[in-house]
Amino acid sequence: MLWALLAVPVLYWLRYKEKVLTKTYAILFLVIAFTWYTFSTGAVSLRAVVNIGNHIYRSLIAELFAPAATSVGIRLAAQIQTPLRLIGRIWFITFYFFMAAGILRLIFDRKRHKFYPEYIAFSLASFAILLIQLFIPYTAQSFNLSRVLGISLILLAPICIIGGEAVFSLMIKAPELLRGALRNFLSRFKNCLPGVGYGPSRVIFIFVIIWLLFQSEFIYAVAQEPGWSRAFYPEKDFTLFNSRDETAANWLTEKAGKSRVTIDAFGTALLWAHRGPINVIAFVLNDEGQIKQPPQDTYIFLRSYNTKHDSLGITAELYMDLQNLDLSGRDKVYDNGDAQIYK
Repeated sequence: MLWALLAVPVLYWLRYKEKVLTKTYAILFLVIAFTWYTFSTGAVSLRAVVNIGNHIYRSLIAELFAPAATSVGIRLAAQIQTPLRLIGRIWFITFYFFMAAGILRLIFDRKRHKFYPEYIAFSLASFAILLIQLFIPYTAQSFNLSRVLGISLILLAPICIIGGEAVFSLMIKAPELLRGALRNFLSRFKNCLPGVGYGPSRVIFIFVIIWLLFQSEFIYAVAQEPGWSRAFYPEKDFTLFNSRDETAANWLTEKAGKSRVTIDAFGTALLWAHRGPINVIAFVLNDEGQIKQPPQDTYIFLRSYNTKHDSLGITAELYMDLQNLDLSGRDKVYDNGDAQIYK
């Protein structure tokens, strides 16, 4: 639904001749989906979107460009602990830069690449989703956009390659010294990558392989550095809950009503399953890189993992010590030996 909503204006801009996806079909799909979410299950999903939208709107003015208010900003603002992490962050930023360059090349030179209009529409919609995640506070955390962002990155993979080839083509046209150094570097991979081609294609191929090694945490696991991948670090926290977490969530659902509840990033799925996404807020960081203290009128839910390991998951790869959370002035209203709730 989100892609269709963003892709329809692009189809009109492209003066799309209806072949596969008709504009009427896309609009009809949006109307039916909106109607379904309005009248099914008491419009819980729609009311959740409205409430979360109001929360995001209130945060726009105060925290529009605050790094700690967006998931990408949290990742970029996190303290760099090792040189290998610095290299991974540079690779991460470069990847997004290539996507931006590819989008510009697609817009101003789309006839040359001969992409189908449907793909152009959905790729621009995917890039818009990335911009929303990057600049609008609490969007990814509130709407749980991790799966949407993953699909967006898959759709934007060809765009990243186009952007990378454009950037490296400009580098090849640079002064003679840089040009010679780059060609010497590429020549070393001539025998290793015989089917990749020459010039920018080979460079972007090598770049993507290295990026995948960083994103999968394989490089960090080999270097024995801390990471977040469940495959390489099974001891890390994930969206897994024991029976005491479930019991605490049931108690909170009965006692808290519609009151706001703050929980760590992995615990949001637990409360969403019991009470829906309305008024469920994940912990975020302030401008100083510390845990932003929740308002006094909110409940604080600590899962079993939080209390046993004295750790709060802000994102999949960023953890904060539980001691950084100020619980003074709050009463412990529930404790079953593992999970705890404060008010």
